[in-house]
Amino acid sequence: MHPVPLETLKAIPLFKDLPQSVMQTLVQTVKLGRFQQGQRIGQVGEQLNYLLAIVSGLVQSQQHHPERKALISSDHGPGSLIGLLSAIDGQPLSSMLVAKTPAEILLVPMKTVRDVLLKCPPVVNYLLTQMTGIIRKYEDERRMLTLPNAYQRIYFHILTLAQPDASGLPQAKLPNQNEIATLVNTSRETVSRAVQQLVKQGIIAKQGHRIQLVRPELLKRLVESNATTVNSSGARIVNAQPSPRGDRAAL
Repeated sequence: MHPVPLETLKAIPLFKDLPQSVMQTLVQTVKLGRFQQGQRIGQVGEQLNYLLAIVSGLVQSQQHHPERKALISSDHGPGSLIGLLSAIDGQPLSSMLVAKTPAEILLVPMKTVRDVLLKCPPVVNYLLTQMTGIIRKYEDERRMLTLPNAYQRIYFHILTLAQPDASGLPQAKLPNQNEIATLVNTSRETVSRAVQQLVKQGIIAKQGHRIQLVRPELLKRLVESNATTVNSSGARIVNAQPSPRGDRAAL
């Protein structure tokens, strides 16, 4: 573990507006951890003693789906906080945490987090905003899984990933096709076909794993309908559904 410069603490949104006296306390209690690629940071069921604030690198949270024997993962980059819920309810980790790349992480003792919450209302507001985002993400995932068509679930997932860039068009870095297939409960082949159709129709532009939503309004219409693609005028085309082998939700 390494001491933390004041400037590093201030770079984390959670801490940037704290009073100087509180910052001096944090400098004395917060440590900087450095983790190698592939190093395990936390295990499922393990008590989390620190709030993790990522300074650099990527941390991956992993959950194994027992029925599908598949891995569901999500990446957390600089500025992300891991352990917010544990800071409130004291419950153990529900995911395994692994350094996807070399990573520097601030380790904030849970007691320190709770003390800061009592003293600094702005921190409470920030944490509530973060936790609201977590809840909305899970609500989106639940809504996605209620969609009956595998294509709809894939399109919905792409919409939730995309964020506007400088041009105003939504962009996203897609996970690999196996990860998407596991998350939306379908096959990798169905994911590949769905993405290829969007590219062919000019609804998205794709370069490697990065996509840009060229016609996001049409993608939204596909999510809300039972269609899998549209023609050049924007009319919906209802294609044959993927077979049960290509859509595990049909099982």
